Amino acid sequence: MVFHCLRENLPVKDEDFDKIYPEKISRLSQRHWTSVKVAKKAAMFLAPTADSKVMDVGSGAGKFCMVGSVTTPGHFFGVEQRQELVSVANDVVFKHNLDRVHFINANIMHMNLKGITALYLFNPFYENIDQEGCIDKSVPLSPVLYEQYEQHLFKQLDMMPPGTRLATYYMFSSQVPASYKLLEEHSFGMLRFYKKKKRTHHYMEKLINLKKGFCRKFYLELE
Repeated sequence: MVFHCLRENLPVKDEDFDKIYPEKISRLSQRHWTSVKVAKKAAMFLAPTADSKVMDVGSGAGKFCMVGSVTTPGHFFGVEQRQELVSVANDVVFKHNLDRVHFINANIMHMNLKGITALYLFNPFYENIDQEGCIDKSVPLSPVLYEQYEQHLFKQLDMMPPGTRLATYYMFSSQVPASYKLLEEHSFGMLRFYKKKKRTHHYMEKLINLKKGFCRKFYLELE
């Protein structure tokens, strides 16, 4: 019923959506899963066309990806390192016959982002530094891992092609490379939409600076 309502653009409360999950999973929703309202808004930005391929890093029980798959024409890929949550998400997909949504049991350190056109990040590594609020202890958690994951993802984002779309939720702007331009803010600034800048501008700026440096060095040598 909730997916029918979402397809018809009818309002769906989070408490109603979360009933699709086992009780112990639905109890985690308020803290760990994206709300339906935010998921719809982010998904519409990230997946405007049928060619859109969106990756949710740390997809949990798959709520964001499921909402996105029935409210946009895009394809959604959830990456989650907890096998139990991936199994729960896949069970829901099978039971409700959802398409254009896939869940992968993997660590972001081993994922290839080739072909991905957009990413959704709900502060995916935060439980490594706030272990009192973590989902469970079934995966390694530590501040050291937090830094490793953050640095790895930052580099991966910076390497994405121009035009890549990015939506962050409850994250600082400093966690996003300068190669992305902030386009919109929602939910009191907690939800931010970015787009990767064109390389030409970045490279031209570098080239101009190099030329300036060369000319300055040339004139200094002449003096």
